[in-house]
Amino acid sequence: RTSLTRRIFDDFTSISVAYKFENVDVKHINSRASSEITRYRGDNLVSQFSIMLDRDTRDSLMMPTSGYNINVMGAFAPDIFGTDDGFYRTELKGSIYYPLFDNAIILMAGAKFGVVGGFDGKDAPIFERYFLGGGDSIRGFEFREISPKDRNGIRKGGQTMLVATAEVSHPIWDFIRG
Repeated sequence: RTSLTRRIFDDFTSISVAYKFENVDVKHINSRASSEITRYRGDNLVSQFSIMLDRDTRDSLMMPTSGYNINVMGAFAPDIFGTDDGFYRTELKGSIYYPLFDNAIILMAGAKFGVVGGFDGKDAPIFERYFLGGGDSIRGFEFREISPKDRNGIRKGGQTMLVATAEVSHPIWDFIRG
């Protein structure tokens, strides 16, 4: 993956263009999985172009206490550039941080929305679909546990995703928060 990023308008806004080429090796597919899933077994080439617009006013990348971050991304991987199964992706993410009582309590609200699909009305490849669960999306669920299932009950990934989150945190010691 390679990308170029440039600040535009001010110090808080940037635009990035990127290209990614990868070989995705799909293994260990459940023997009960439908052909919709098993057809991706083995090597799959992805040649993807993307563009992202980002606005980030947070006071810290690691431990933000104020500000916001909004980012919109569009990507496409057409067959003509070597992708085995062409697809597109659009995502919008945002979060806002608000301090209370001189940073004793930090309120955070955020949301992510995404759509991925194949060209000509086809489904996106299974390895590009959305599987939610785990600390980065929905805590309390195992990693990749939330997803639509095929007719045999095997998770096949979703082609749309919407996650909203709210958090209240308090500094405990140094970089540790509760």
